[in-house]
Amino acid sequence: MAAHGPLSAVVLGRETRRPRQNAKLAQVPDAPLRTEHTSAPASLGEVGQRGWADALASAPWLTTPADLALLLIFCELLDEQTLLRGVLARGHRTVKGSRDQRVDSPVVGQLRAVESQILKFANTLGLGPMNRGRLGVALSPRPAPALVTDEDAARVRAALAANR
Repeated sequence: MAAHGPLSAVVLGRETRRPRQNAKLAQVPDAPLRTEHTSAPASLGEVGQRGWADALASAPWLTTPADLALLLIFCELLDEQTLLRGVLARGHRTVKGSRDQRVDSPVVGQLRAVESQILKFANTLGLGPMNRGRLGVALSPRPAPALVTDEDAARVRAALAANR
């Protein structure tokens, strides 16, 4: 011990748990951008294939085989989520417990676990505005496609007016 207590790790030149303020990030060369359209694997379902196309359209940085392998797992999870939601939609949300009480089906827990994994993969892949921001990527603003056309809206308004 020193005269005033033990020597700190900094004084001894040891690494501390806190990151150094002047630490430099490793420079990684930019990966080449995909030049060809990468089609979704045939093993994916409809939702997984749509997720594949949407992810590649919104995340041009997914270029390496490792990126595409992670994307495949992400899309498989989207398909699994759809299957689990289908099971729950068919009325299997609760089951009879050991004492004849109604309890959540194990499918509910499986669905929550799959949704958690989807969020983790979206974070890893940089999908979504918060995750892109964390990666330091900004997309150029462009108008979002209209989900409801003016004709659809007029049809709905007419149907509502007819029911009054």
